[in-house]
Amino acid sequence: MKHIYSGLSLLELKDKYGIGSSGFYDNDWWFEESFAAEKPLQGEYEIDLGGDLINLTFEEQVKKLKKGYEPIHPAVLVEFILSHYAKTQKRLLESNYARTSVLISNRRVYVGSFDETGLNIFNDWDDVRNGRLGLAASLKFENGKIET
Repeated sequence: MKHIYSGLSLLELKDKYGIGSSGFYDNDWWFEESFAAEKPLQGEYEIDLGGDLINLTFEEQVKKLKKGYEPIHPAVLVEFILSHYAKTQKRLLESNYARTSVLISNRRVYVGSFDETGLNIFNDWDDVRNGRLGLAASLKFENGKIET
């Protein structure tokens, strides 16, 4: 699915969408982490939520990514999920999670379980296998072409 990413950080997205059903789950462990203020490159992304990459370690998931795809930054993924919900009222990753590109203190940041309490941001070890944990990845487009 394509998404035009605005360039907002996770903290800015929290301010935009808020805490609760149509925004973030009420946890604050990540507010002071450096990745929360990062602003990935603004622009168009082709996003794969990684639903076919479950029950694998992070390393195994990366090896199975489609050609050209890379693990996605959580800010891009979160904005995609929350903006999709705002437009359609349909929740992506409602009962699943997706790992992202961010590693903090030897633990991988992942996003998901977007239910009536909001979208969760968690972290766990890369070697964990879970039937509900995929790897979200993306292609970045530049002027309508895939960036290489």
